[in-house]
Amino acid sequence: MIQQGVVTNQRKNIDRGMSVFTFAMGQKDMYDYLNDNPSFFSRPVDYVNDPRIIAQNENVVSINATLQIDLTGACNSEHLFGHQYSASGGQLDFVRGAYTSKGGRSIITTRSTAANDTILVLFPP
Repeated sequence: MIQQGVVTNQRKNIDRGMSVFTFAMGQKDMYDYLNDNPSFFSRPVDYVNDPRIIAQNENVVSINATLQIDLTGACNSEHLFGHQYSASGGQLDFVRGAYTSKGGRSIITTRSTAANDTILVLFPP
């Protein structure tokens, strides 16, 4: 989306014009694109995931996935039926940052079922 000009980062209040990240994983062409590219800035995780930093930008939209959700809105985004799918990361930081961003919003997504429709992911509290 950046290469097509869809994402420009020009509306940001801080780090304007730059995509800020902590780590990147991909193929050699991605690393070549990031290398010495002034529109990308690698920062420590305590900066990138800081809700106070995130909230300095207006209209932040945080989109995160979860594995399960109950009827009160509590989400399980890490562990399901004995299998670790993720680890503690920046999800809550970005939810908080978006929530406190002027005009910001947080979206949590999930599938309605898993394992070929044999497991419901919505549970009572």
